[in-house]
Amino acid sequence: MSGPKVVNIQALRRQQRRESAARLRELNAMIEECLGLQNADPAAASEFRHHTVALLTKLNGHREAEQWGDLIAETTSYRDFYQQEAADLRHRAAERRATALRREHRLRQSATQLADALSKLPSSSERDNALQQLAAAENNEEGFAAAAAEAADFVAKTHREIAVTENARRLRELAATYADPEASEVTQSLPSVAKDPDELRLDRCWSLLGELEANDPAASIEGWKQKARTISTAALSKRGLLLDSLVLELTTHIRAQRAHKAAKAAVEAALVEIEPLSSPDAEDWRTKLRAALEQPILTAESQTLAESARTWLAQENAREDTREQRVAVLRALAELGYEVREGMVAAWTEQGRVVVHKPNEPLYGVEFSAPDTGNAFQTRVVAAGEQTRTNQRDREVEETWCSEFARLRAILAEDGFETNLAKAHEPGAIPIKEVASREAQSPREGVLEKNPLSRSAGN
Repeated sequence: MSGPKVVNIQALRRQQRRESAARLRELNAMIEECLGLQNADPAAASEFRHHTVALLTKLNGHREAEQWGDLIAETTSYRDFYQQEAADLRHRAAERRATALRREHRLRQSATQLADALSKLPSSSERDNALQQLAAAENNEEGFAAAAAEAADFVAKTHREIAVTENARRLRELAATYADPEASEVTQSLPSVAKDPDELRLDRCWSLLGELEANDPAASIEGWKQKARTISTAALSKRGLLLDSLVLELTTHIRAQRAHKAAKAAVEAALVEIEPLSSPDAEDWRTKLRAALEQPILTAESQTLAESARTWLAQENAREDTREQRVAVLRALAELGYEVREGMVAAWTEQGRVVVHKPNEPLYGVEFSAPDTGNAFQTRVVAAGEQTRTNQRDREVEETWCSEFARLRAILAEDGFETNLAKAHEPGAIPIKEVASREAQSPREGVLEKNPLSRSAGN
């Protein structure tokens, strides 16, 4: 098809490079999050770090070799894997922390019960020593196990009544679980605890607090913990309602925490992508994004700001891609022997069209037209009026251009541009367009004889 053609062109290499950079940033973020969540296990963190160093070295090899397709596929796959790994690590960290909070709560309950039992006994140095040991070990699980067992034995030895002895035994068994990190959260001697509605509500509170702390280890949850402990000793008639309220409060806070984290990540990503640009608009966006990051809490407005910045960036990239596509087309035409002059890229952009011709063909040229932005352009043979022209000659010129157009596409492919023929006409199906002589016959002044458009670093 050597008549007028509509061609879709994409700066594939530029787009792949941008996408690869974005995927690598996302992968690095997931890896860093996984490492942070593995701090509790130095051996696992060391092994993980060794594995990821080897992985990133491999991926950097793809980048240096400009193997963009392989790089995108692998970084996307590994990013998704580590994203799931980070989610699993957060879940396990939240469970571990919730278990620790439950154990700490039971420790305090046991300490309170044992101290109450001891305080009812006659004053003695042994009793006072047991009370002191309990108080000293209140925040120490290992020490508390021994102190609680000794206090329970003292209570049982002092009062031989069945009820008191059974109570002391139950407390001793409960306290003993703190000496074993793998101990069940509910002992066999208290099978009814898990069925109590208020205990289930309180358990939900510990789960939410564990998630809250796992999501943000630097944040203090001491106030929340104290509130849960206080509610656990409230009157039965109020306890359920207070616990439900606390669950709702914690759930709302965690949602806000997640929203803040997502907004912060979005703003940071947008800032990193805009950072290389040097236009006044880019500086304005950087200022706005940096100001957003300085806020203690990033809200939906920050997320919207990041989305707007990414939209602007996409438009800038599209404009730059369009320019580079036109540069590449004109560069390829120069390699095919057409006269390409300085300023043609600007003229194409401003006027929406440009005409090139060969020095030995003053009556015929090739017109390229396209909108300001986008990936499509139209190309066709044009002629300077009807002087010395015949239908046969018109057809020959169109057929010659057909062959050169195939070579043009090959040159563009080597430069990292993908072209797809959207529409084409048979030679002679549409009469050759006539243009003013000055368009078909470009003046020799300003003609760049060799490689008129340098290969852009962005291609």
